[in-house]
Amino acid sequence: MNAWQRLQRWSGGDVDVDVFGRLRVFLGIAAICKFIGLTSPVPRLVMGKLSVGLPAHRYPATQFPPTSLGGYVDGWPVPTHTQYETLEILGLVLSVTMTVGLAGRRSTFGVGLVSFLLLVVDPAGFKHNLWALSVFAMLLSLSPCGATHSIDAVIGRAWRRWRGTTMTTATTWVLPLRLLQLQIAVVYLFSTLRKLNDGWSTGHLLRSTVDQTGAKLVEHGYGWLVPVVSWTPWYVAGAWLTVVLEGFLAIGFLVPRWRPFAFFIGVVLHLWIDIALDVGAYSLVMFAAYIAFIEPSPHRHTVRLPRGHRWRWPLRALDWLGRVVVVEHDEGEVVVVDNDGVVVHRGRAALVFVARRLPVTFVPAFIIDTVGVLRRRRQRGS
Repeated sequence: MNAWQRLQRWSGGDVDVDVFGRLRVFLGIAAICKFIGLTSPVPRLVMGKLSVGLPAHRYPATQFPPTSLGGYVDGWPVPTHTQYETLEILGLVLSVTMTVGLAGRRSTFGVGLVSFLLLVVDPAGFKHNLWALSVFAMLLSLSPCGATHSIDAVIGRAWRRWRGTTMTTATTWVLPLRLLQLQIAVVYLFSTLRKLNDGWSTGHLLRSTVDQTGAKLVEHGYGWLVPVVSWTPWYVAGAWLTVVLEGFLAIGFLVPRWRPFAFFIGVVLHLWIDIALDVGAYSLVMFAAYIAFIEPSPHRHTVRLPRGHRWRWPLRALDWLGRVVVVEHDEGEVVVVDNDGVVVHRGRAALVFVARRLPVTFVPAFIIDTVGVLRRRRQRGS
């Protein structure tokens, strides 16, 4: 298979339209958190800066003098405080309509456009969270993201019932999803390259955060932790580890075999970043975007549960993210069957199979699976 055929295979085919609805919902929630200030809660709590507003304006007039906004900078127009805050209010309104799926595609594009405008005129410079939110939202608006989990879908079903027409197709072109997946890798690659400088590698850019955290620890009676937090090799190693892990994520998400590890590393890395730095909505936006890699193809397996099984509700909840169909039957064990009706897993192996398809439950499922393999080998050896 040559490069052109690989590209055609990568960008062709169909995908379950439901994945775009899930992406819209969670990306919309991340956007709402960004515009009300409910972002990076861990470092904000440590530093005593946690505050939420409707919306939480980034640059209040009390913090920035009137001359800091308005006029021109390097030939670019800079908005006044009123204009900037109007953009933030518009962003919050569009984020809500995006989340509930009212004019889903248009409101999603609107969130992307407002985020991009805020990025362009932000007086503090480039912001990863605004860039990721703007690009992801604009790419998502190219898909039928309002077709499921939305007010648009409810109105559409009512309209079809009134007209007596049938349900529209449940699949759509996969290319918008591929572009989203590729952009996730680009964001991590860009973030990695941006950190290859003396300010980051020496830990200098983390120093102010370390000092603020140490002051808060002293204030709350945990001064004995300050030498640990302020130990230079500690946060320099953390800075370099961040570079290595983000570099891995730039590739890992695009390689199916590495993808489960990329999920786990991504979650842990962003929790670490949130503790070390106040990165706004960046982590929330990336977590929402991970949905693009959670089994985006149409359903390929069905999980059959015995009626009244104690795991029926958790598995039904996983049905929405795990991309499997969950049905109840009268047999005595859990089984997983493929689209041809062939049983591929039974009992405990079936539950582990479902858990391994999810980013959060992958780790314990992988451990359980590994222990099971070692146990079977030991039994065969004895």
